Amino acid sequence: MISTDLKQAIRWLRKSPGFTLVAVATLGAGIGLNTAIFSVVHGVLLAPLTFPDEQRIVSISTLSLESGRETPRMTGGDLEDVRKQAGSFEALSRYFGGEMGVQVSGRAEFTGVAFVEEGFYRVFGTPPVAGHAPAEGQVAVSESFAQRNFGRAGDALGRAVSVEGKSYEIAAVMPYTYQFPSKSNLWLTVPARPENLNRTAYNYRVAAKLKPAVGVEQARADLGAIGARLAAAYPENKKKTFTTAPMRDQLVGPVRTMLLVLMGAVALVLLIACANVANLLLARATTRVREMAVRAALGAGRGRIIRQLLTESLVLGLLGGLAGCALAYLGTEAMLRLAPENLPRLNEVHVDTTTLVFATLISMFSAVLFSLAPAWQASRVDLNEALKRSGGRGVGNRGSHRLRGALASAEIALAFVLALGAGLLMKSFLGLTSADLGFRPDGVLVMYAHVPANEEAEYKRATGTFEKILREVSVLPGVKSASAAMGMPAGQYGSNGSYAVEGKHVFAPGAKMPQAGFRLASPGYFATLGIPLLRGRDFSERDQYSAPVVAIISQALARETFPNEDPLGKRIKCGLDRDEWMTVVGVVGDIRSESPAAKMAPELYMAFQQHPYFANELQVAIRTAIAPASLTEAVRSTVSRTNPGIAMKFTTLREMVSESISAPRFRTFLVGIFAALALLLAMAGIHGVMSYAVAQRTPELGLRMALGAPVSSVAGLVLGKALLLAAAGLAVGIALSLASGKVMQSLLVGVKPADAFTYAAAVGGVILAVLTATAVPVWRATRIDPMVALRDE
Repeated sequence: MISTDLKQAIRWLRKSPGFTLVAVATLGAGIGLNTAIFSVVHGVLLAPLTFPDEQRIVSISTLSLESGRETPRMTGGDLEDVRKQAGSFEALSRYFGGEMGVQVSGRAEFTGVAFVEEGFYRVFGTPPVAGHAPAEGQVAVSESFAQRNFGRAGDALGRAVSVEGKSYEIAAVMPYTYQFPSKSNLWLTVPARPENLNRTAYNYRVAAKLKPAVGVEQARADLGAIGARLAAAYPENKKKTFTTAPMRDQLVGPVRTMLLVLMGAVALVLLIACANVANLLLARATTRVREMAVRAALGAGRGRIIRQLLTESLVLGLLGGLAGCALAYLGTEAMLRLAPENLPRLNEVHVDTTTLVFATLISMFSAVLFSLAPAWQASRVDLNEALKRSGGRGVGNRGSHRLRGALASAEIALAFVLALGAGLLMKSFLGLTSADLGFRPDGVLVMYAHVPANEEAEYKRATGTFEKILREVSVLPGVKSASAAMGMPAGQYGSNGSYAVEGKHVFAPGAKMPQAGFRLASPGYFATLGIPLLRGRDFSERDQYSAPVVAIISQALARETFPNEDPLGKRIKCGLDRDEWMTVVGVVGDIRSESPAAKMAPELYMAFQQHPYFANELQVAIRTAIAPASLTEAVRSTVSRTNPGIAMKFTTLREMVSESISAPRFRTFLVGIFAALALLLAMAGIHGVMSYAVAQRTPELGLRMALGAPVSSVAGLVLGKALLLAAAGLAVGIALSLASGKVMQSLLVGVKPADAFTYAAAVGGVILAVLTATAVPVWRATRIDPMVALRDE
């Protein structure tokens, strides 16, 4: 029986190739987009981490008792106490680091370096592909690093790699799948006891493995008890405690909302596609009513007819699923190219068996969903009336018309939700691209440079090396100026913390201190970046290590700390490195240091020559009179001649700013594509409904025109019906959008979810789409020949 239904379904679809093509393409688009987004959601959010016992691996964070905010790091002193007192963990390790210069096989390169403890390997449990877990003073390297520098993984063992001027033996090669922390290629084992044991500097991230019988909640209770004991023992700990969460949450937490919003957006597209196909099937059903009536007259029961319709829908759904899978492969590759570099676990995103199973399930779900309306309609056919009609235009009824109208209104509602979301994201993104940054990003080549240093004398020599580099680069043809900094805007490096003003603040346990970003800068840095010097002077060549220590503050810091005073000559101190008072010699304009989405916050600039321990890895900013990238090789050659051991990488300041807003760009682009597709599908749905309505009402419209009704009146009837459907859809869409405003809030910068202008623009866009979709049906209605229409009837 099922095979008979299947054969008849295939025969029916082959008899209507145009209908089949449109339906399969519509479903394929919806299913393909959903499958592509699901492949990203599965790879990033749902798939288990590539570590043994990954469900037992957790991160430990510091929790503020005042604000409830979690800081995903710990201080050295807190870490040592947790290590000694916690009974919930089988292994525990701190880790820190980032991209930095290393020297290997006679050359220097930037790569990801993680400083870890021996316990790090017990936490994650991934065995090396060659060698053994490194002991203190040894390193492990990634398989790609080993092959790139030594040819084969095994050939790297026993070889040396230099980090900060010190040579380390390679003891292990880790597999390709081992990428924690993100983008790490080298893991350097350091002593378990942190060098810095104070309780105010949150320098270390901590990973731990739970004991087999311990759950996350039990570990949280354990950490909470430790936090209470430390709060009673140390003033610095009175307003904080500790908590833990699965490591997966720390990795993917920042992108969870964005990915779920994208998944929701494509789900709306799929619903619109299903509504469209349902409308197509309803239109086809009116031409098949006589066929169904004959079947019923010959003994086919209502269940038999509905089963046949469901089989036809299932075949359509599976064909749409096949088309969707093909689109999903292309869509996933496209999204991987568009995705921001900081999206975690991108290397684990691909179309796999789980993704294909998902595609199959939503294909079947879609088939059932879009077959419900036609099946319900078929079950309500009046057989006597159907057998009396010739079937020229098919048999319709008010219920069928209302159902098709309701589906069209639903499409409009869902399309409005997507159009509004895209509009809000676009307005937010445009605000980011036009934000006043406080500096001029165009025309600046940026070189990240790392000078190896391990002792005080080497760090001091490194500042001299940078001074020489700046002198030689500044005279290259095409260079206007050259300067250096630690913590350039939108850059990878920087620092922040508490500062004190002489006579106003005292560093003491538990004291509430003002906060600022800490930056190092060379003479001419502010002019190179276009940051205005508002008062006082710039740094100069006289500001050497042995000279009086000086600082330049931003306007925001001046307003916050010296609201009715002249800040010049005041003395300020921070916890970066030197415990000395710095004299404020200048005030500069505010900048958005992290990204265009960041606020202009207080900044404290220090002369890089006076802080050598943080000045061996700087970003060199080169303002050019020509295309910045064209100077890359000239600058590289100049630096290599100065010191071949300097690791370098190049970008531009404009690219750095652009990369800092890559996540908003990614989600805005995708939701915009989804919204455009949703509007096109909704337009197709409205067009189909109104074309069908005109065809069904041709005799009525012809009669009206024969009795003297003007063309404008006929056009108004059709247009009014379309606008009524649009009004119903917009009412539902606006209600849904207002209800989902809180979800959008976290993705918007400078725009409220209920932004009136965006709502108005979305309403106008949907109405314009409806008018466009209705234009041809209206034109056809006005071209009806009354005599022909009446004669056909």
